[in-house]
Amino acid sequence: HQVVGPLAVVLREYGVERSKIDALIDAREQDLDASPFGDLDSIVAYARATNARLHDVLADLLGVEPDDGVTRDALSAGAIAWALTGIARAVPVAIGDGTVALPQALLEEEGLSARKIIDRPTDDRLKPVIRRLVDAAGKALAGAPESRDARAAPLLALNRRVSQINKQGIQ
Repeated sequence: HQVVGPLAVVLREYGVERSKIDALIDAREQDLDASPFGDLDSIVAYARATNARLHDVLADLLGVEPDDGVTRDALSAGAIAWALTGIARAVPVAIGDGTVALPQALLEEEGLSARKIIDRPTDDRLKPVIRRLVDAAGKALAGAPESRDARAAPLLALNRRVSQINKQGIQ
């Protein structure tokens, strides 16, 4: 596969633990499953297992100390928020592709299903579902500790950006 060569370089030359990459790959297998997330907790867990784990690897590459819990927790919270915000923002495109990456339990609370959304993508009942996803992103950020580690600055800037996006609202 075309990723194997560059990935081997990262593992060898930058000292990234292979177990972190393996766990990230395992978590991304969810992307191959067409079934929707069960509930809000399951989509947050997916964001933690994928995006937060990726940010942990990026923190390693940026030289953030492994035992710097404050910075790593801030990065993890931002990564979860970024993932949830991205999923919320991608809903129209996903629906257009015939997929719905929203928690089934939230859809059912609004009397919706994946099929109903695909058939009626402008259904107003979808707005509260998306709002709950955005609120979960905000909750992740609200619990993030403040880090000023200059090595992590590019990733910490994402925390501020996702906060701005969520405050502006997702259309």
